[in-house]
Amino acid sequence: AIKYQEQEKSDYACLYFNKAKDVFHQRSDSLNAGACLVYMAIISTNKGDSFDGQEISLDALSYFNKNKKEHAAYIKSTLNNLGITSFNLKNYTQAIDFYNQSLNFTPDSASILVIQNNIANAYREKKEYKKSLQIYSNILDQRVKNQVEFARTLTNISFTKWLQNPNYIASAELLKALHIREQEKDLWGLNSSYAHLTDYYLKRKPDSALYFAQKMYQVARTLNSV
Repeated sequence: AIKYQEQEKSDYACLYFNKAKDVFHQRSDSLNAGACLVYMAIISTNKGDSFDGQEISLDALSYFNKNKKEHAAYIKSTLNNLGITSFNLKNYTQAIDFYNQSLNFTPDSASILVIQNNIANAYREKKEYKKSLQIYSNILDQRVKNQVEFARTLTNISFTKWLQNPNYIASAELLKALHIREQEKDLWGLNSSYAHLTDYYLKRKPDSALYFAQKMYQVARTLNSV
């Protein structure tokens, strides 16, 4: 299942995660059975099926014990995925709540930055730009060394500044983030960059918007993202 997941063959990955879950369930191994559900939930969410991703995530939570350290990573991933599905379904307040819950099970700084970015995104969609920008700025102030995470935050902060002030010129920062993601071969990141650049250029330069929309479509097909 993990091999198929690495190869972006999500349907096969889900098939074998489901088979593995049944075997772990028969062995009364709740940790690994729940882990399979976590993987399946994330795959469903990435494919664009937020309802299914949400349902599987809620099911996965019942397999974990919040008082056991070895369960913490899976609880964190599950709560974060519930935040993502809520975000996708435009339940932004609920998304923030799930993200904040997931921080309680997140000991490593890299994962904390990702979740903080997600929280800022939700505030942005609520048009609470000041809160959103403060979180993005705090992330950048930590001198993020991971280039994928730096590009994510740079994209988000420049796009949010433009939403707050349509006269803000965000193109240089958006394109810088795009180039980093190209170098890192971060396909999900490229998908995000193309989406933001499409929105940014939609009224300014429709030809550029179309170009980036077509690039986004190509990446989405590669990722098999509905």
